[in-house]
Amino acid sequence: MRYIWILLLLFGILDAKTTYKDALFASIANVPKGDVLNFRKKPDYRSKKVGSLPYNDNHILGVQKCIKKDKSIWCKVQVLMPFDLYEYDMSEPGWVNAKYLNFGGEGYTLIDDKAGCFYSLDCENGYCEIIDDVIYYSPIIVIKSTKKIKRSRLFPTNQFDVEEGGDGYCTTHAYLTYDDSPMWTIAYLLEDLKTDNIKNLISLIHPQKGVVLTDHVSFGVTDVTLTKDEFEKYVKINKKILEKFQNGKDEEKSLIGVKDFLNSLHRSFDDPIYIDETKKCNGFVKTKDTKCFKISWKDIDVPQDYLNMIVVLQKYRNKWYIVGLLRERWTI
Repeated sequence: MRYIWILLLLFGILDAKTTYKDALFASIANVPKGDVLNFRKKPDYRSKKVGSLPYNDNHILGVQKCIKKDKSIWCKVQVLMPFDLYEYDMSEPGWVNAKYLNFGGEGYTLIDDKAGCFYSLDCENGYCEIIDDVIYYSPIIVIKSTKKIKRSRLFPTNQFDVEEGGDGYCTTHAYLTYDDSPMWTIAYLLEDLKTDNIKNLISLIHPQKGVVLTDHVSFGVTDVTLTKDEFEKYVKINKKILEKFQNGKDEEKSLIGVKDFLNSLHRSFDDPIYIDETKKCNGFVKTKDTKCFKISWKDIDVPQDYLNMIVVLQKYRNKWYIVGLLRERWTI
Protein backbone atom coordinates (compact mmCIF):
# COMPACT_ATOMS: atom_id res chain seq x y z
CA MET A 1 0.00 0.00 0.00
CA ARG A 2 1.15 3.52 -0.76
CA TYR A 3 1.30 6.05 2.04
CA ILE A 4 1.44 9.72 1.06
CA TRP A 5 1.10 12.61 3.47
CA ILE A 6 -0.81 15.85 2.94
CA LEU A 7 1.18 19.06 2.97
CA LEU A 8 -1.70 21.24 4.06
CA LEU A 9 -3.18 20.77 7.49
CA LEU A 10 -6.14 18.40 7.43
CA PHE A 11 -8.38 21.41 7.81
CA GLY A 12 -6.15 24.12 6.47
CA ILE A 13 -4.63 27.25 7.84
CA LEU A 14 -6.78 29.39 10.12
CA ASP A 15 -6.30 32.99 9.08
CA ALA A 16 -7.33 36.36 10.39
CA LYS A 17 -9.06 37.60 7.23
CA THR A 18 -11.82 34.96 7.41
CA THR A 19 -14.62 36.32 9.59
CA TYR A 20 -17.22 34.45 11.60
CA LYS A 21 -19.77 35.21 8.85
CA ASP A 22 -17.88 33.09 6.28
CA ALA A 23 -15.84 30.67 8.38
CA LEU A 24 -15.98 26.93 7.81
CA PHE A 25 -13.44 26.11 10.50
CA ALA A 26 -12.10 27.45 13.77
CA SER A 27 -9.48 26.79 16.41
CA ILE A 28 -9.59 27.56 20.13
CA ALA A 29 -8.13 30.90 21.20
CA ASN A 30 -7.81 33.08 24.31
CA VAL A 31 -8.12 30.15 26.71
CA PRO A 32 -5.49 30.22 29.50
CA LYS A 33 -3.21 27.24 30.02
CA GLY A 34 -4.86 24.75 32.36
CA ASP A 35 -8.34 26.09 31.60
CA VAL A 36 -10.99 24.70 29.24
CA LEU A 37 -13.47 26.09 26.73
CA ASN A 38 -17.05 25.14 27.54
CA PHE A 39 -19.55 24.22 24.85
CA ARG A 40 -23.20 25.12 25.53
CA LYS A 41 -26.51 23.62 24.44
CA LYS A 42 -27.75 27.10 23.49
CA PRO A 43 -25.94 30.38 22.68
CA ASP A 44 -25.96 31.58 26.27
CA TYR A 45 -23.47 31.45 29.16
CA ARG A 46 -26.24 30.20 31.43
CA SER A 47 -27.19 27.34 29.11
CA LYS A 48 -26.41 23.71 29.95
CA LYS A 49 -22.81 22.66 29.25
CA VAL A 50 -22.58 19.87 26.67
CA GLY A 51 -18.82 19.45 26.80
CA SER A 52 -15.45 21.17 27.10
CA LEU A 53 -12.03 21.18 25.47
CA PRO A 54 -8.64 22.39 26.72
CA TYR A 55 -6.69 24.84 24.57
CA ASN A 56 -4.69 22.97 21.94
CA ASP A 57 -3.56 23.96 18.44
CA ASN A 58 -4.63 20.52 17.23
CA HIS A 59 -8.25 21.03 18.18
CA ILE A 60 -9.96 21.95 14.90
CA LEU A 61 -13.65 22.80 14.92
CA GLY A 62 -16.17 22.85 12.10
CA VAL A 63 -18.33 26.00 12.15
CA GLN A 64 -21.97 25.18 11.38
CA LYS A 65 -23.31 28.71 11.85
CA CYS A 66 -22.79 31.91 13.84
CA ILE A 67 -25.38 34.34 15.18
CA LYS A 68 -25.32 37.68 16.91
CA LYS A 69 -26.96 37.74 20.33
CA ASP A 70 -27.06 41.00 22.23
CA LYS A 71 -23.48 42.30 22.04
CA SER A 72 -21.87 38.87 21.52
CA ILE A 73 -21.31 36.51 18.60
CA TRP A 74 -22.01 32.84 19.23
CA CYS A 75 -21.06 29.98 16.90
CA LYS A 76 -22.36 26.43 16.74
CA VAL A 77 -19.32 24.21 16.25
CA GLN A 78 -18.43 20.54 16.08
CA VAL A 79 -15.10 18.93 16.87
CA LEU A 80 -13.30 17.61 13.77
CA MET A 81 -9.90 17.04 15.38
CA PRO A 82 -8.54 15.41 17.47
CA PHE A 83 -10.08 12.08 16.60
CA ASP A 84 -10.00 11.03 20.26
CA LEU A 85 -12.79 13.58 20.84
CA TYR A 86 -14.83 11.00 22.77
CA GLU A 87 -12.28 11.36 25.56
CA TYR A 88 -13.66 14.88 25.98
CA ASP A 89 -17.30 13.84 25.50
CA MET A 90 -17.51 16.07 22.45
CA SER A 91 -19.33 13.87 19.93
CA GLU A 92 -22.14 16.43 19.59
CA PRO A 93 -21.95 20.07 18.44
CA GLY A 94 -22.26 22.94 20.90
CA TRP A 95 -22.32 26.75 21.09
CA VAL A 96 -19.17 28.78 21.81
CA ASN A 97 -18.63 32.52 22.14
CA ALA A 98 -16.71 33.73 19.09
CA LYS A 99 -14.14 35.59 21.19
CA TYR A 100 -12.64 32.18 21.99
CA LEU A 101 -12.23 31.20 18.33
CA ASN A 102 -9.85 31.87 15.45
CA PHE A 103 -11.60 31.41 12.11
CA GLY A 104 -10.53 29.95 8.78
CA GLY A 105 -11.95 28.78 5.48
CA GLU A 106 -9.57 26.05 4.36
CA GLY A 107 -10.38 22.36 4.64
CA TYR A 108 -12.63 19.51 3.59
CA THR A 109 -16.30 20.26 3.04
CA LEU A 110 -19.59 18.79 1.89
CA ILE A 111 -21.60 20.58 -0.80
CA ASP A 112 -25.38 20.47 -0.34
CA ASP A 113 -24.76 17.70 2.23
CA LYS A 114 -23.19 15.49 -0.45
CA ALA A 115 -19.79 13.89 0.06
CA GLY A 116 -17.18 14.16 -2.65
CA CYS A 117 -13.68 15.42 -3.29
CA PHE A 118 -14.43 18.98 -2.15
CA TYR A 119 -11.72 21.13 -0.60
CA SER A 120 -12.13 24.79 0.30
CA LEU A 121 -9.12 27.10 0.07
CA ASP A 122 -10.65 30.27 1.51
CA CYS A 123 -13.98 31.89 2.36
CA GLU A 124 -14.82 35.56 1.99
CA ASN A 125 -17.88 37.76 1.36
CA GLY A 126 -20.36 34.88 1.50
CA TYR A 127 -18.48 32.58 -0.89
CA CYS A 128 -15.79 29.91 -0.57
CA GLU A 129 -13.12 29.05 -3.14
CA ILE A 130 -13.38 25.33 -3.90
CA ILE A 131 -10.81 23.33 -5.87
CA ASP A 132 -12.37 22.52 -9.24
CA ASP A 133 -9.61 20.89 -11.29
CA VAL A 134 -6.13 19.57 -10.60
CA ILE A 135 -3.16 18.06 -12.42
CA TYR A 136 -1.59 14.93 -10.93
CA TYR A 137 2.17 14.71 -10.52
CA SER A 138 2.25 12.04 -7.84
CA PRO A 139 2.69 12.62 -4.96
CA ILE A 140 2.07 16.34 -5.62
CA ILE A 141 -1.13 17.69 -7.09
CA VAL A 142 -1.14 21.10 -8.76
CA ILE A 143 -4.32 23.15 -8.44
CA LYS A 144 -5.38 24.04 -11.99
CA SER A 145 -8.63 25.91 -11.33
CA THR A 146 -11.10 26.82 -8.58
CA LYS A 147 -14.73 27.85 -8.38
CA LYS A 148 -16.77 30.03 -6.03
CA ILE A 149 -19.61 28.41 -4.10
CA LYS A 150 -21.95 30.06 -1.61
CA ARG A 151 -20.87 29.44 1.97
CA SER A 152 -24.49 28.55 2.84
CA ARG A 153 -24.25 25.43 0.63
CA LEU A 154 -21.17 24.09 2.45
CA PHE A 155 -20.83 22.01 5.59
CA PRO A 156 -17.44 21.49 7.28
CA THR A 157 -16.21 17.93 7.59
CA ASN A 158 -13.02 15.87 7.86
CA GLN A 159 -11.14 13.69 5.42
CA PHE A 160 -12.78 10.49 6.64
CA ASP A 161 -16.30 11.65 5.79
CA VAL A 162 -15.03 12.82 2.40
CA GLU A 163 -13.43 9.47 1.64
CA GLU A 164 -16.76 7.66 1.96
CA GLY A 165 -18.08 9.41 -1.13
CA GLY A 166 -15.03 11.01 -2.65
CA ASP A 167 -12.14 10.26 -4.91
CA GLY A 168 -9.12 12.01 -6.40
CA TYR A 169 -6.73 14.00 -4.24
CA CYS A 170 -9.05 13.76 -1.21
CA THR A 171 -8.34 10.04 -0.95
CA THR A 172 -4.68 10.09 -1.97
CA HIS A 173 -3.76 12.54 0.81
CA ALA A 174 -1.36 14.21 -1.56
CA TYR A 175 0.50 17.50 -1.48
CA LEU A 176 -1.57 20.37 -2.91
CA THR A 177 0.13 23.32 -4.55
CA TYR A 178 -0.36 26.09 -7.09
CA ASP A 179 1.40 26.25 -10.46
CA ASP A 180 3.42 29.32 -9.43
CA SER A 181 4.73 27.85 -6.18
CA PRO A 182 8.05 26.14 -5.37
CA MET A 183 6.20 22.85 -4.91
CA TRP A 184 5.17 23.02 -8.56
CA THR A 185 8.84 22.70 -9.55
CA ILE A 186 9.25 19.83 -7.06
CA ALA A 187 6.24 18.14 -8.68
CA TYR A 188 7.79 18.29 -12.13
CA LEU A 189 11.18 17.16 -10.81
CA LEU A 190 9.70 14.04 -9.21
CA GLU A 191 7.65 13.30 -12.31
CA ASP A 192 10.68 13.73 -14.58
CA LEU A 193 12.86 11.47 -12.42
CA LYS A 194 10.10 8.88 -12.34
CA THR A 195 9.57 8.90 -16.12
CA ASP A 196 13.22 9.57 -17.02
CA ASN A 197 12.15 12.73 -18.84
CA ILE A 198 15.57 14.34 -19.05
CA LYS A 199 14.51 16.98 -21.57
CA ASN A 200 11.91 18.42 -19.22
CA LEU A 201 14.18 18.07 -16.19
CA ILE A 202 16.79 20.21 -17.94
CA SER A 203 14.19 22.95 -18.38
CA LEU A 204 13.88 23.14 -14.58
CA ILE A 205 17.55 24.09 -14.13
CA HIS A 206 18.22 27.77 -13.40
CA PRO A 207 19.05 29.41 -16.78
CA GLN A 208 21.56 31.86 -15.27
CA LYS A 209 23.07 30.14 -12.23
CA GLY A 210 23.02 26.52 -13.33
CA VAL A 211 22.97 23.80 -10.68
CA VAL A 212 25.14 22.46 -7.83
CA LEU A 213 25.33 18.65 -7.54
CA THR A 214 26.51 16.71 -4.48
CA ASP A 215 26.55 12.94 -3.90
CA HIS A 216 26.33 13.24 -0.09
CA VAL A 217 25.78 16.48 1.79
CA SER A 218 26.86 15.27 5.25
CA PHE A 219 30.28 13.75 4.64
CA GLY A 220 32.37 16.36 2.88
CA VAL A 221 31.89 15.17 -0.66
CA THR A 222 33.01 17.87 -3.09
CA ASP A 223 30.28 19.87 -4.85
CA VAL A 224 30.19 20.23 -8.62
CA THR A 225 28.69 23.37 -10.18
CA LEU A 226 27.46 23.16 -13.76
CA THR A 227 25.88 25.66 -16.11
CA LYS A 228 22.58 24.64 -17.61
CA ASP A 229 24.29 23.83 -20.92
CA GLU A 230 26.97 21.75 -19.17
CA PHE A 231 24.31 19.90 -17.20
CA GLU A 232 22.43 19.04 -20.40
CA LYS A 233 25.61 17.87 -22.15
CA TYR A 234 26.96 15.82 -19.22
CA VAL A 235 23.64 14.11 -18.54
CA LYS A 236 23.42 12.90 -22.12
CA ILE A 237 26.92 11.37 -22.09
CA ASN A 238 26.79 10.44 -18.38
CA LYS A 239 30.11 12.15 -17.81
CA LYS A 240 31.83 11.02 -14.61
CA ILE A 241 32.60 14.25 -12.80
CA LEU A 242 30.98 13.86 -9.37
CA GLU A 243 32.96 12.59 -6.40
CA LYS A 244 31.17 9.46 -5.20
CA PHE A 245 30.39 9.05 -1.51
CA GLN A 246 32.69 6.47 0.09
CA ASN A 247 31.13 3.95 2.50
CA GLY A 248 34.43 3.33 4.27
CA LYS A 249 37.77 5.05 4.87
CA ASP A 250 39.66 2.40 2.94
CA GLU A 251 37.37 2.55 -0.09
CA GLU A 252 39.12 3.97 -3.13
CA LYS A 253 37.84 7.33 -4.31
CA SER A 254 35.87 7.22 -7.52
CA LEU A 255 33.63 9.35 -9.71
CA ILE A 256 29.99 8.94 -10.65
CA GLY A 257 28.34 9.95 -13.90
CA VAL A 258 25.77 12.76 -13.91
CA LYS A 259 23.01 10.49 -15.27
CA ASP A 260 23.87 7.79 -12.72
CA PHE A 261 23.74 10.48 -10.03
CA LEU A 262 20.22 11.47 -11.10
CA ASN A 263 19.16 7.82 -11.01
CA SER A 264 20.52 7.52 -7.46
CA LEU A 265 18.53 10.48 -6.14
CA HIS A 266 15.36 8.52 -5.45
CA ARG A 267 14.03 5.14 -4.52
CA SER A 268 11.09 3.47 -6.17
CA PHE A 269 8.19 5.90 -6.24
CA ASP A 270 6.03 3.20 -4.66
CA ASP A 271 7.90 3.82 -1.40
CA PRO A 272 6.57 6.41 1.06
CA ILE A 273 7.53 9.97 0.19
CA TYR A 274 7.81 12.85 2.66
CA ILE A 275 8.38 16.41 1.55
CA ASP A 276 9.37 19.11 4.02
CA GLU A 277 10.90 22.55 3.69
CA THR A 278 14.27 22.42 5.45
CA LYS A 279 16.86 24.83 6.83
CA LYS A 280 19.64 22.56 5.59
CA CYS A 281 20.67 24.26 2.33
CA ASN A 282 24.31 23.14 2.09
CA GLY A 283 25.77 26.61 1.77
CA PHE A 284 22.82 28.29 0.10
CA VAL A 285 21.29 31.16 2.08
CA LYS A 286 17.53 30.89 2.51
CA THR A 287 15.63 34.02 1.48
CA LYS A 288 12.14 34.71 0.21
CA ASP A 289 13.49 33.83 -3.25
CA THR A 290 15.58 30.81 -2.17
CA LYS A 291 13.96 27.75 -0.62
CA CYS A 292 15.22 24.29 0.30
CA PHE A 293 13.17 21.10 0.40
CA LYS A 294 14.05 17.67 1.77
CA ILE A 295 12.40 14.76 -0.02
CA SER A 296 12.69 11.48 1.87
CA TRP A 297 12.12 7.88 0.89
CA LYS A 298 11.97 5.50 3.82
CA ASP A 299 12.30 1.77 3.25
CA ILE A 300 9.28 -0.02 4.76
CA ASP A 301 11.13 -3.32 5.06
CA VAL A 302 14.33 -1.73 6.37
CA PRO A 303 13.13 1.21 8.52
CA GLN A 304 16.67 2.23 9.50
CA ASP A 305 17.57 2.81 5.84
CA TYR A 306 16.38 6.00 4.16
CA LEU A 307 17.33 8.33 1.35
CA ASN A 308 17.01 12.09 1.19
CA MET A 309 17.14 14.35 -1.83
CA ILE A 310 17.65 18.00 -0.92
CA VAL A 311 16.43 20.36 -3.63
CA VAL A 312 17.39 24.05 -3.59
CA LEU A 313 15.13 26.37 -5.57
CA GLN A 314 15.53 30.01 -6.54
CA LYS A 315 12.95 32.33 -8.02
CA TYR A 316 13.82 33.89 -11.38
CA ARG A 317 11.36 35.92 -13.45
CA ASN A 318 8.42 34.70 -11.33
CA LYS A 319 9.30 31.04 -11.77
CA TRP A 320 11.09 28.65 -9.41
CA TYR A 321 14.19 26.91 -10.80
CA ILE A 322 16.51 24.24 -9.41
CA VAL A 323 19.94 25.51 -8.32
CA GLY A 324 20.91 22.55 -6.13
CA LEU A 325 20.39 18.77 -6.23
CA LEU A 326 21.95 17.17 -3.16
CA ARG A 327 21.89 13.51 -2.21
CA GLU A 328 21.92 12.19 1.34
CA ARG A 329 21.52 8.58 2.38
CA TRP A 330 21.58 7.04 5.83
CA THR A 331 21.88 3.42 6.83
CA ILE A 332 22.03 2.65 10.55
